[in-house]
Amino acid sequence: MKAPIIVGLCALLALGIAATPAPCETDLSWGLAAAPEATLPLGSSADYYSMGGGARLAGAMGLADFKLITPFLDLGYLFLPVLAAEESGAHLSVIRAGAGGILSVPFGKRFAAEVLLSGGYYGGLLHAAESSQGGSFYGTGSAGVSMFLSPRLSLGASAGYGYFHEIYQGLSLALGTTVRLAGKGGGPIPQ
Repeated sequence: MKAPIIVGLCALLALGIAATPAPCETDLSWGLAAAPEATLPLGSSADYYSMGGGARLAGAMGLADFKLITPFLDLGYLFLPVLAAEESGAHLSVIRAGAGGILSVPFGKRFAAEVLLSGGYYGGLLHAAESSQGGSFYGTGSAGVSMFLSPRLSLGASAGYGYFHEIYQGLSLALGTTVRLAGKGGGPIPQ
């Protein structure tokens, strides 16, 4: 019961941050990132789950004094089909909420290499004949490249690893976009 409340509060906080205009155009930049993900289970998770998918939404805040590092709030969803029950359609739904940072190093005028680290809390719900639920901590890391398509929009591709305590670990591939909402941009937020 605590997980939906925590996820809801994090969602409201992320939407509030994304919708709030920057107090000073020169000091802060605000961006919103969205990316669908494909997941491939690793280790013991490969014995229980097949390839799945999901999406993430992040509200990023670019700081003028730390141009290479951008903090963000992160929301995500994973859908993981259960191998043992393919005919019944059993699956695991994982909702996560957390925070992290992006190290973004520009190269050329339109590209940036990025490393992302995040962590927080997840809630999982197993949809099967006998459903169960639970939650714990998670951590993710990824590396990728972004291309700035316009002064307000970028497209990025990344590969990463996610660890969800006691239920899942695996690789992820994502292709997403970042939109600058306010400020002059910088880091992963388009300038």
